[in-house]
Amino acid sequence: MTFNSDETGAVRNQFLDRPLTPCPLTEGYACDSYGILNGMEIVHCVCGIQGNDSSQLNCSQLIKGLGQRLKAVIAVGMAYGTDEEKHDSTTGEKIGEGRQLLGDMLVSEAIFDYRTSKLTPPAPLGFIQHFKHQAMIRKIEAGSIWEKVHFGVLLSGGYVDKATERDAFIKKCPDRVIGGEMEGLGISTAVSGAETKIDWIIVKGISGWGDEEDKKMGSAVKKAAAENAARVVHEVLSSSAPLYNASGKRDIRAVRPHLKNLDKARERGKKEFEWEGASPDGKREQLPVEAFGFSGED
Repeated sequence: MTFNSDETGAVRNQFLDRPLTPCPLTEGYACDSYGILNGMEIVHCVCGIQGNDSSQLNCSQLIKGLGQRLKAVIAVGMAYGTDEEKHDSTTGEKIGEGRQLLGDMLVSEAIFDYRTSKLTPPAPLGFIQHFKHQAMIRKIEAGSIWEKVHFGVLLSGGYVDKATERDAFIKKCPDRVIGGEMEGLGISTAVSGAETKIDWIIVKGISGWGDEEDKKMGSAVKKAAAENAARVVHEVLSSSAPLYNASGKRDIRAVRPHLKNLDKARERGKKEFEWEGASPDGKREQLPVEAFGFSGED
């Protein structure tokens, strides 16, 4: 799903080699199909209006139109960062503890609604692990874009006009806030209300810092941020390990490096294993296999 022309153009640029055909779902909603990629049909929903109300409405229509064919919803685009890396203008030396730069990618582990100061249920853990697995194996590549990917909690709500307001929201949030955007809450709300289990995730590039200066950012910065996010999503979708198996369940082979002691647990006849980073605070949790969308037999 994309929500402005820069985001839409970025996704289409990644699928230039794919056939583009209209995917009629519900009258008034623009959706295109890029055909089958790695065993999955890729459908691009183009939303003309930004914001959580629009994303919830469009996502709900997408769920209604595709039914059980829909396995996952991915929002691709632009966001603002909250941990800017600053440098001395004279020496070029880094100042402070900031870790983010314009163009870095933010991947949601959960959404924080700053209107109600509530944390939504986390994104499906197994789905997140597909992205983390790609980050792990691709960071070793020279110049890999995955070195600029940050995982954590995203703020979601309306546009924040003042940095002071943004900072006030961050103080109310969990420690792992990495940035903010305007559509994630609507998508998570729509998916949580679906009759069938649907994965979801938000992947967006940093195009500003949530303050007045964002309005001065040139179009090149915004396009680059959207292009980076689209590239990350394309690499995950086209990775050698498929996201889903023939029965429609997540394919465990794509995340095996992250599942500690899973094989040993099976040998002991148990259905639990340890996964580091499962909770928003980064602590280790003991989770059942079903938490990743797998059955004990997968």
